[in-house]
Amino acid sequence: MAKEIRRFPRLPDKQDEILIKVVEKLSKRYKGDENRSVALLRDSIFAEPELWVPTGIFPIDCIVSSGRGIPDGIVEIYGPPGAGKSAVLEHILANSQNLGYFTSLFPMEYSFNLKRAVRVGIDPHKLVIHDAETIEDVYDETKDFVRGIRKHDPVTPIVIGWDTIAATPTRTELEHKKGLDASDMGKMAAQMSKFFRRLVRFLRKNHVCLVCINQTRTNLGKMWGDKETTYGGVALQFYAWVRLRVRVDHILKGHHDHEVGIMSTIKIRKNKVDAPFRECNIPIYWTYGIDRYEAMWEYGKEQDVFKINGRHYKWHGETISRDRFRKMYKGNKHLIRQELRAASRRGLEGKR
Repeated sequence: MAKEIRRFPRLPDKQDEILIKVVEKLSKRYKGDENRSVALLRDSIFAEPELWVPTGIFPIDCIVSSGRGIPDGIVEIYGPPGAGKSAVLEHILANSQNLGYFTSLFPMEYSFNLKRAVRVGIDPHKLVIHDAETIEDVYDETKDFVRGIRKHDPVTPIVIGWDTIAATPTRTELEHKKGLDASDMGKMAAQMSKFFRRLVRFLRKNHVCLVCINQTRTNLGKMWGDKETTYGGVALQFYAWVRLRVRVDHILKGHHDHEVGIMSTIKIRKNKVDAPFRECNIPIYWTYGIDRYEAMWEYGKEQDVFKINGRHYKWHGETISRDRFRKMYKGNKHLIRQELRAASRRGLEGKR
């Protein structure tokens, strides 16, 4: 016979009074200690609205959080070389500056291009560049940068880019004197685990969004299943709130069949703030980067916001095309965004 669970009658007034007294006593004990705190859920950091960082590319905002953007904490953007990962990061930094956020970047690949960044919309006078050498340096400089800002401004969001994890060595690796063969590749995974474990709470409490770019590689030791993996072990996969997988779908061609860019597909592989496994297509051109209007046009077609009628697309009875969409969007911005946001929520509720 199953043991009966003993239930206690709830005394709302008495129970609330006890909790408040205990929390107040513990709060006084931990006062001045930034590493310890206690509060009722209604007064804790989890009761505050989450920080959302609009990426500047509305379809990505839709698939991540129904139009709000990416969350604070840790976000990973990964994929093969040349898929457009850095282009997405540049747009996030540019849009963050437009919103008045603080921005900084760890360009570990040393391939950051000033002209391309300015063309995307990045203000070079507002982007801080960290010339870090190792994972340990990234950790130290991230904390120092955030603490320095929080001394003067306790509320403005901070967006930090790390491009890329695969190009960042550990301090131990650089200290080896016997060449490449003496490097301990397992040390990177161990350091990454320490890095994110110590940083995840710090980022959330200080309203910081850390966008990590990572490369994919083939795991030759895996006998079956998906052999694709990322650098740095599984720590980033575990601690990231959102993971975005970027891959090239097809080549974009212009006049005379010249290659002018790529169409990349972005798919959510992990999402702690909304539904995973949604995707969108993002056109990236060699001359000016991501076309935000064309990206919305593609997403609107995929979500049936712009409905095909014979050989043309219709929207509220009006015939539209990709070429006409840019002009039409400027006069109907709020309505189009509202419909794209609503379309991103379709099918997620399920049966109740």
